[in-house]
Amino acid sequence: EVIHFIHSVRGSMHTKTEAIYHTGHLLADAIFNAKYKEALAMDIRFEIEADPLNELFIKDEDIVVMFSNLLNNALEAVSKCESNRYIFMQITQEDAGLRILTENSHSNAIRSEGDKLLTSKEADADSHGFGIQNIKKAVAKYDGSCDISYTDKKFVTDIFLHSETQKL
Repeated sequence: EVIHFIHSVRGSMHTKTEAIYHTGHLLADAIFNAKYKEALAMDIRFEIEADPLNELFIKDEDIVVMFSNLLNNALEAVSKCESNRYIFMQITQEDAGLRILTENSHSNAIRSEGDKLLTSKEADADSHGFGIQNIKKAVAKYDGSCDISYTDKKFVTDIFLHSETQKL
C-alpha cells in the first residue's frame, strides 16, 4: 500500500499544480497536496491546519497509513454529499505527542458491528473497510488513541500519538 501510494504521488507531482501545503515534512506535504488536488477536482472544501512537522517522530510508513487512509475515507464520504462538502484536518504538536483531528461531512448512514465500523462500499465489500483498522494499528505503535464520533452529517476522528512510546 505504501509503495503504491508513493508511486501515485510521484506521478501526480509532475503536474503543474503548485503545492499548497508546506509543513516541513516532505512525505506529509506530498499526501496533503495530492489529496487537496483530488478534493479540488471533486468540488470539496479542503483545509489542513498543521504545526510544523519537520521533526516528526512518526515513521514514514505510519504517516502514509494514517494520513492517506484518513483523507481517502473522508474524500469518499464527502463525495456522496450533495451539499456542505468539506474536509478539515488539524495537526497539533503537543508536549506529550501529536494530535491529528479530522472532520468531514457525510450523508450515508454509518454502519457498525460492535466497535468496528463497516465499509459503505457495497461492491467487493470483503476487500474494503480496512482503512480504520490500519489507522488503529499504526496508532497503537505509539501507545496512542483513536476516538471516532459522528452525527448524521459529520464524522470526526481524533488521534493522539505519544512521542516517547514508539513500538516496533
